[in-house]
Amino acid sequence: MKRTLFAALISAMLAIIITVTVFIPSATGHEDVADINRVNTVAADTKNDRAEETAPEADETAQVAPKKMEDVTAPVHGGIFYDMLFGSDAGIKNLVLPADIQSDKPVFPTPDYPADAAAVSVTVNEVRALVDHAASVDGIIYLPLTEFCALFFDCEDKYTDNGLTVSGEDFEVTAKEGEKYITSRGRVLWCGMGGSVRKFGNVICVPAEPVCRALGLSLSVNENEVSVSGKAVSLSADEVYNADDVYWLSHIISAESRGEPLEGQIAVGCVVLNRMNTFDYLNSVYDVVFDRRYGIQFSPAYSGSVYNEPTESCVRAAKICLEGYTVSDSILYFINSADTPASWMRERCRLVMTIGHHDFYA
Repeated sequence: MKRTLFAALISAMLAIIITVTVFIPSATGHEDVADINRVNTVAADTKNDRAEETAPEADETAQVAPKKMEDVTAPVHGGIFYDMLFGSDAGIKNLVLPADIQSDKPVFPTPDYPADAAAVSVTVNEVRALVDHAASVDGIIYLPLTEFCALFFDCEDKYTDNGLTVSGEDFEVTAKEGEKYITSRGRVLWCGMGGSVRKFGNVICVPAEPVCRALGLSLSVNENEVSVSGKAVSLSADEVYNADDVYWLSHIISAESRGEPLEGQIAVGCVVLNRMNTFDYLNSVYDVVFDRRYGIQFSPAYSGSVYNEPTESCVRAAKICLEGYTVSDSILYFINSADTPASWMRERCRLVMTIGHHDFYA
């Protein structure tokens, strides 16, 4: 009798154990898969009966899951009784969560703008961009160079001493911290009066205007709202400048203002271009430099110093002027008042500005 009861108990226990091993894993698996569904993942293929039960839910989830769903994994356990009987590692399937669940786009660092900087809203072709990464600092709108260029090109960036070059196919922009200009494929683009390349935190930022000009984009600014439009095209210096104009403008700027600040060199170039655009008989930079209709206008043209090799700064100033930048559309004359009496100029002309050692008149 005792043996019969003992045998019955053993049989009952075995039945319970078999029931636990068959049903508990499946139930627990459903609960885990449901949790996984909440984060848009799916189970990997399984080779047991539990996969058939979870497969419909996995298929349904796959319709809304992110890319590379074949890599999606998470542990699915058979429950505490399953672990006691077969070990905690038995029956576990790895579900790999995709590394790019949020986006395939790279994540760019946020510039550490000063506390008094004003937030700027940027749209590119009517799509909001650079969220929280653009700002107005000292009245100049700054954009992170790499992140902005990446909106239009597949590009890579390379840091050098205090500088950054962002480049790609038929495209390159270089900006050096503290400089008042950026360069692009031999072109030079001015950051404007008071503007410069700046580093906020670890991010090189540039004024919006020159980088948009470098990429052939239209820029519209309404207080702290910026709209950028167009298809980005990076033109080279040869496509933008007339070689003769670069030659003679850089030479006369160097002869007249070697050693002056960049703004002063740009102003001398502006005088030359303003004359060319004002007087009908002057059709080129060369014509202006060697103009003698009303007497010698630029003494270096006749003393011979205009033929000396220009400084790099003066070449940059010439290219900036030929990009269309100007410090004034009205200035037509300049003198160094320390060397030349200003009485004639003051009687007949209007003083517009003084930069460095030169007074500029309209």
